[in-house]
Amino acid sequence: MCSPVPIGVAIAGASGRLGRALIQVLQQSTTARLQGALVSPNSPWAGQDAGKLVGVEPLGVILTTNVSEALFKAAVLIDFTTPSATLHHLERCRQQGKAMVIGTTGLEDNAQRLIAQTAQQIAVLQSANFSLGVQLLYQLAASAARVLGTESDIDIIDQHHRHKRDAPSGTALALGERLANTLGLEWPGCLDTVPPGRSTGRAAGKIQFASVRSGETVGEHRVSFTLADEQLSITHQAMSRLAFAKGAVRAAQWLVHQPAAHYTLQDLLEQSVSQGSS
Repeated sequence: MCSPVPIGVAIAGASGRLGRALIQVLQQSTTARLQGALVSPNSPWAGQDAGKLVGVEPLGVILTTNVSEALFKAAVLIDFTTPSATLHHLERCRQQGKAMVIGTTGLEDNAQRLIAQTAQQIAVLQSANFSLGVQLLYQLAASAARVLGTESDIDIIDQHHRHKRDAPSGTALALGERLANTLGLEWPGCLDTVPPGRSTGRAAGKIQFASVRSGETVGEHRVSFTLADEQLSITHQAMSRLAFAKGAVRAAQWLVHQPAAHYTLQDLLEQSVSQGSS
């Protein structure tokens, strides 16, 4: 029996931390292959082989600043860049009929509307975090919220490397929204960030957020439910960016077989569970 042909994957932001992790995962995969690597217009890596980014032999994929060139041989684009770059790449994917996996965070409401509109024409999978462990964190936290309800104070703390631009993180916000929906709280009206200086006390019905940006921390998220006499905390810590890269590649492999729609990582997981139990 012939082995399936590996799907062609392009990476936007190939020279970044997560871009390099994606190259590592694809270089070792037998079911997905790097077919395009996009870098920013002023990148010193432009014109070089993508293998140099991760210290391996040439991969035959040249780092390019041209979106169409990066997409040419690929079936799907994985994008962890900036909001403005992501929207530009989204339009190019639409024009060329390519699926798109979006991991970019910090997207405004108008950007989200554009993504939803474009997903009527191409398959788009969007997630604030591609770690399977984080998806389980969402589920465990929602279960805890259903039991403890509004009797507890809920705090979400995220810690990331000093270069991360958005705070709270996209993962922290997605977790907060999941808990708000579980508890019937208005989102984002229930979002409360720790103010500088003296605190005036804590309002009821709020989910409090705090962010730490230091060193090269890959990513840690903790949600705590605190009652008068006890506290429950659930924590996820990413030890390596490979956790996110592996999840994104898995999402890309699944997405190329789906019709045009706006998907989340939860759609992939639910389908996998359903197929595994059938």
